[in-house]
Amino acid sequence: MPHSGPIPNTGAGSVITWPLGLMHMDEKRVVTMVVHVDSWVISGTIITNTAWAACDQPFTATATVTTPVETLADLAVLKSDDPDPVPSGGILAYTLNYVNNGPSYARNVYITDTLPLSVTYGGVVSVTPPLFGPTLTVGPPDQLTWYTPTLPDGASGSIVFTITVLVTTTDPFSNTVVITSTTPDPITGNNTAIEWTAKPLPVGGATMPFVATTLVTQVGLAALTGLLLAGGMVVVGRRRRR
Repeated sequence: MPHSGPIPNTGAGSVITWPLGLMHMDEKRVVTMVVHVDSWVISGTIITNTAWAACDQPFTATATVTTPVETLADLAVLKSDDPDPVPSGGILAYTLNYVNNGPSYARNVYITDTLPLSVTYGGVVSVTPPLFGPTLTVGPPDQLTWYTPTLPDGASGSIVFTITVLVTTTDPFSNTVVITSTTPDPITGNNTAIEWTAKPLPVGGATMPFVATTLVTQVGLAALTGLLLAGGMVVVGRRRRR
């Protein structure tokens, strides 16, 4: 049904009017209005809407409805490593990618990364956009935590940091990251990411001691001069007999 009112009909106190024309006694009409709740509205907020009917005669009618707001924020996180495999004693970079799929703002968001026992924390390479942290909680296992008070719907970011693999590490290892919020999450299966790193590469190759024996034999009566032994090769300078 056509309506008249402010354009674009938004904002607190906006009034939308439907002209219904002539209505007979006991006649009923239904008007449906759909509104969009802003994603930043805090959970528990009460939305109040009032409707009233008026006519040329001195008769009016009013009705009010209240609706509590419930927020939801689908948070997700992914994790990758580079290089993989990494040499024993080498440096590995972890990248965390996170996003709020909405529909609401996520409040009090924490990103917690649990380090493997076979590594030591190096440092942060980049955090985009900026977050509070990291806070290092010494274990074992050690944990890194980043925090933001709000993460708008549709917002995303990345964290890159490094670790050093212990030289004693000989087995594959995994790293786990979790993103949480005080805003209810309708899909929790994408709140955790686990990244496995293959068995570390050995540093250099194995060597064994060896013994090389060189036999030098003089043939004939002439004296040998300029004898040089190098790398298992014999270079001989021979004086001619006069």
